[in-house]
Amino acid sequence: MTRACVAMLFVLVAVASGAQTKLTGADADRLERQLQAAKQAWDANRLDEAAAGFQSVLRRLPDLPEGHMSLGMIRHAQFRYTEAIPELEEALRLNPALKDARAVLGLDYFQTGVIPKAMEQLEKAVKEDPTNPEFNGWLGMVYVAAGLFRPAIARLEVAIQAKPKSVLFLGYLARAYAGVTGQIHQQLAELSNDSPEAHLALAQAYAASGNREEAAGEYRDAAAMDPKLAGVNGALGDLYMELGKFAEAEKTYRRELEISPEFPANQFRIGMVLAELGRAEEALPHLQKAVSQDASNGEALFYLGKVYFDLERFSQAEEALRKALDRPLIPKRLIAVHYQLWMAYRKLGESDEAGRHLQIFKKLEADENAARKARP
Repeated sequence: MTRACVAMLFVLVAVASGAQTKLTGADADRLERQLQAAKQAWDANRLDEAAAGFQSVLRRLPDLPEGHMSLGMIRHAQFRYTEAIPELEEALRLNPALKDARAVLGLDYFQTGVIPKAMEQLEKAVKEDPTNPEFNGWLGMVYVAAGLFRPAIARLEVAIQAKPKSVLFLGYLARAYAGVTGQIHQQLAELSNDSPEAHLALAQAYAASGNREEAAGEYRDAAAMDPKLAGVNGALGDLYMELGKFAEAEKTYRRELEISPEFPANQFRIGMVLAELGRAEEALPHLQKAVSQDASNGEALFYLGKVYFDLERFSQAEEALRKALDRPLIPKRLIAVHYQLWMAYRKLGESDEAGRHLQIFKKLEADENAARKARP
């Protein structure tokens, strides 16, 4: 409810209450002027003056629920939550249908650390107005404080759908998702003593959140419990590749290849690490097989082209690299493909094509550097 709506309703109720309490016409006029002055002060953000005006009216009409609600909301706006709470409680005692008063009361309980009462009031407010973004967002904040992360996510998503740029609600949503992640990690940790699959799942969760060392430890534990569990050594090798530990990656990739020799990703992985280690002759058959198993793998085509180039088979390098351009590639790899094509066309004596790919390479690299600097 806006301040203007509150004030207008307040005036109407005040007039009715004046009749019931047998106010004189002069008294009713005086109260209406006080209400208008309080409203104007509120609109102008002169909160102390507005509060004094509503207090003056409440001394004459103590059973006016909108008066208590307005005074409570002003105290809330002043961050005087302990003073707001009794006013809002009194407003609801006099008129339980004031859902705005109920929601702000819940928020004030939250601000003062009284989480059970905050939850009670905001759950009622959301039940009365299920699509209200503020009510949902505030309830989500309370759920986060109570450790109820899954229901918090549901409420905060409703709020953010209506207010996608709310830093407050987005921050609490991030905390809620982090809380769920922590709970899942705890559940997996409790299961991991007897389950290599739990270690694997925990490792994947750590890897997804960027905790590489923790992920590597969990992968190693999973592999120790079940050396033939598919996927563990491959994922561990991927982590080693990210860390630039190519020798360790080769060892783990070879173990994965022994477990699942026909899985296309495993042929690619061992070929990739051998290429990075400069062992093109060894890498070639693995990369050829990876491409024959999955011709859509742009990464495999890039490494195949790189290996052909290292072996001075420039025409085959150019063919593989051109095919890689037709596949989905991450920006870093796309830049590398154009660089490799520039070098291949130079070796083939095709200066125009070489120059074209050199220009593309320089532009893409400059764009990527600019984007990297712009990131927080």
